[in-house]
Amino acid sequence: MADKNLDKLLSETYTRESIGSYSGLKAVRKDPSRYITQTDKEGIYNMVIEILDNSLDETLDVIERIKGQLGENAEIEPLEISVYLNSKTGDCVISDQGRGVPMEMSKDYPDITTLNSLFEKDNTGGKGQKLDDSDNQGYSSKTMGVHGAGAFVVTACSEYLIVENRRFSPETGKIGIYRIEYQKGEPVESDEWELGRVQYLGEEQRTIGNSRGYTGLTVKFKPDLEVMSLYNPNTREIEEDYYLVDKVRTRIIETLHTVEDPLVVHFQVEGKPLQSYDSRTLSITHGLEEGVDFIKHEMEPVDTEMLQ
Repeated sequence: MADKNLDKLLSETYTRESIGSYSGLKAVRKDPSRYITQTDKEGIYNMVIEILDNSLDETLDVIERIKGQLGENAEIEPLEISVYLNSKTGDCVISDQGRGVPMEMSKDYPDITTLNSLFEKDNTGGKGQKLDDSDNQGYSSKTMGVHGAGAFVVTACSEYLIVENRRFSPETGKIGIYRIEYQKGEPVESDEWELGRVQYLGEEQRTIGNSRGYTGLTVKFKPDLEVMSLYNPNTREIEEDYYLVDKVRTRIIETLHTVEDPLVVHFQVEGKPLQSYDSRTLSITHGLEEGVDFIKHEMEPVDTEMLQ
């Protein structure tokens, strides 16, 4: 026969107060592994790739639109993405030459800008979407990122995250620079800023390839070591190693390997020389069969007289 006192004890230790519901920033910081796969360097790698893939997607979409305007056979100057990484601290800076993010108020969160919504709200983005059946202003179907986590998760898992947005305004005909900042996922606010959380830095005067203005996005962040860890997942120890660096470099090369459009990614590791990877070079061997097609491809361009 069951002990009623035991039944009472067990029942009282599991009540409705035992069930909690967490969402948004609190949920991510409480259990980041559910959103970023792991909390070690693998998770930090996923944070870097989330932002990098967004930049790659945006840049490739811009190239497609430039080609559509100038023609497929037009000579297009390569667009560039810059990546800085400190493997000892996790600090990362990624800058692209995309269109920047719209500064209008978000259609889903009307009290904040579209830029803020991308980094503050989960499941927010424009991948693979069109505004309507006839308007192709959304991202093209050729974009590459998976984006399972979202930039919001990077914000939530970062000690700090700073975004500088360079966006062209059709109304003024100028490129404005806007800055937003987060500390441990929470927006930094000031009474002197627009809407309390958007800092206007002035106008961007520079031009880049294809005689266009220097628009785009720069994202700076540092993983919050209160929720993430820099230990090597192979050795389970905190040490100076190249695990994170090698994974990011490999991702860059493997991505550009499949891109024939003119795109250059500059990769700067703290304390190391800058390395640049050009899609036009890396894509040459894409799809070639090693030992057959690769050798044939390498041999054909050689001067025949020199070869003899």
